[in-house]
Amino acid sequence: MSLFRRLFIHSPFKYIISFILAGAMSVGLLFYWGFDQKVYYNDAFFASGALFVAIGGLSFVSYFGAFDIFAYSFSLFNPNRRYKDLYEYSTAKNEKRKSKIVFPFMPYIVVGIVYIIVSLFFIV
Repeated sequence: MSLFRRLFIHSPFKYIISFILAGAMSVGLLFYWGFDQKVYYNDAFFASGALFVAIGGLSFVSYFGAFDIFAYSFSLFNPNRRYKDLYEYSTAKNEKRKSKIVFPFMPYIVVGIVYIIVSLFFIV
């Protein structure tokens, strides 16, 4: 599978939901600030885009295992846990991640970048 498909071709459902949520956030911010000035549109679209890029960034570091220690620490409360230590848990998660074909964090980053680009059109 090509790199382009791994990065950008995902379920359209994630893209649609992300666009709807970012649009709802933009409209909500416009209701709060008002619809009368052009700078409010710029701010609303930029804030939505920046939030979705940040969500994509957190999903990126989570995908590559930055928060595995927290997930493993919650599994310590279970007396019938599958993994005996953090190393075994991390290797199992890495093998599972390598078997995936697509990157699940890319729709958030793409939607965020699109909203940031749209915000640039509202600059005077």
